[in-house]
Amino acid sequence: MVGASAFLIATGYMDCTQPGAAIILLTCAVTLTGLQYAGFIVNHVDIAPKYAGILFGISNTFATLSGIFAPYVVGVVTKNSTQRQWQTVFYITATIMMAGAIFYLIFGTGDLQPWAKEKEEISDTEIKNSQEMVEADLAKGSTEKNDNCVTRM
Repeated sequence: MVGASAFLIATGYMDCTQPGAAIILLTCAVTLTGLQYAGFIVNHVDIAPKYAGILFGISNTFATLSGIFAPYVVGVVTKNSTQRQWQTVFYITATIMMAGAIFYLIFGTGDLQPWAKEKEEISDTEIKNSQEMVEADLAKGSTEKNDNCVTRM
């Protein structure tokens, strides 16, 4: 995210006479943000495989909020559409990106969470005992069926 933030900030210093350079810098920033998907997107599966879809839905909902509020913030900040105002927009974006990356580095983990672990409801001994009981019931049931069975031809 450091590289993407640097490219975004550099984009803010491009003026109207440098559209090609601005496009290249912005493309580099967006390309580098694509690298994040190899990290945090798969993290849902790492921390809670059974609940990964639910977790992704919740986190993606919160992530979408930035896309809802960003146009409003940009509109407020760039009332006169000056270069300095656009630099402020790019600084805000870079700050949010870096804050998210730092938060993830500090608090993020790939460890399976205790609340997501499968609980062993039945022990191996209980499974063996229940299998023996089923086999005994089947043997008893098949004997009773054979005694009461009527053969038709």
